[in-house]
Amino acid sequence: MERFLDAVSNVQHLIFTHSNVAFGSIKPPLTTTSPPRLPKLQHLRIFRTIGTQDGDFIRIIQHAPNIRTLKLDPDLSPETVPYAHQFAAALRRCPDLKHVELVRMIVSGEGNAMILDSLTDSKSLYWSVDGFPEQAIRSLMSRHSRTITDLYLSGTTGLTSRMAQTILTGCPMLESLTLNTISGTDLVRIVEVDQENQDGFEDTHQEIVGEDWVCLGLKELKIEFDLGSKEMNIDRDTPEGEAMFQRQQQLEQHHAFKQIGRLTHLRSLNISRNESVRNERTLDLRLRSNGGGLEGIIELKDLTFLYFENTKQELSKEEIDWMNSHLPELCVLTGRYHSDNSKTSNLEKYFWKLREA
Repeated sequence: MERFLDAVSNVQHLIFTHSNVAFGSIKPPLTTTSPPRLPKLQHLRIFRTIGTQDGDFIRIIQHAPNIRTLKLDPDLSPETVPYAHQFAAALRRCPDLKHVELVRMIVSGEGNAMILDSLTDSKSLYWSVDGFPEQAIRSLMSRHSRTITDLYLSGTTGLTSRMAQTILTGCPMLESLTLNTISGTDLVRIVEVDQENQDGFEDTHQEIVGEDWVCLGLKELKIEFDLGSKEMNIDRDTPEGEAMFQRQQQLEQHHAFKQIGRLTHLRSLNISRNESVRNERTLDLRLRSNGGGLEGIIELKDLTFLYFENTKQELSKEEIDWMNSHLPELCVLTGRYHSDNSKTSNLEKYFWKLREA
């Protein structure tokens, strides 16, 4: 391995894929000021390497302080956890590293926060790992929220709906974003507020609370919506409770469409569910007159792809005509258009007929 490092000492791109690599035989730098073995390396990818022991890949990073892009999918086992501090220490020696991709790595929640803290002003982060606690989201927001343009966190366990809302309301430079699920109650909710009146007594009134998304430059968004007051303690067996439920549900739909409608640079919107069970608690893509909120995305003139697989929709020709008239760039509309399979088939054919006209 030492002879190999000598041979590639001047390369800028290095990829290890499906190979048997003895990273563990690489001698680490004697000190932090020791000359690196790979001083010109800028882009490093390690993919499904055979025989790699947990933590061994860190050795090569220690010799590449000038890397800008790091992609790791080494298919490691849970023993990766104890090496997070060594990994973070190696990353701190890479001040130009702005693009990091971690896939199928078993890292503790504390380890994820440690790794995020070791990076500065990242441009893109692709994080598909186990464990993403509050301390990790704090590290993400404090270190990278003002510079991050591409963020992928789908499939990352521990990522809550509230964290998703924190990202959407706190990362203004985002252009591409993939998250898990966001609930309607984290988007917007009705709260009871006590306020002192002129007579010195407290009056209770209701206020709508919901922050606006700040990532107005988004071009690609993939997120699952869970709308419909599931997390609210509402007794729907009473007329008052049912009225409150309906109001909250409509509020969540309206606010979700409002936030998406503000993303005027959006080219791809994906609200598909990963589960095979169709979700009824998602964006209703019907027109408002039919119970949905489709008009909310009328300003998305660049929208080219709209995906809604595994969601429950009841579209009609009226919605297809509206999309054809108001979304001029839309060329892919993928999902089950209607609960009736024959209607879905007919609507798909109708959509393509309009697009080809």
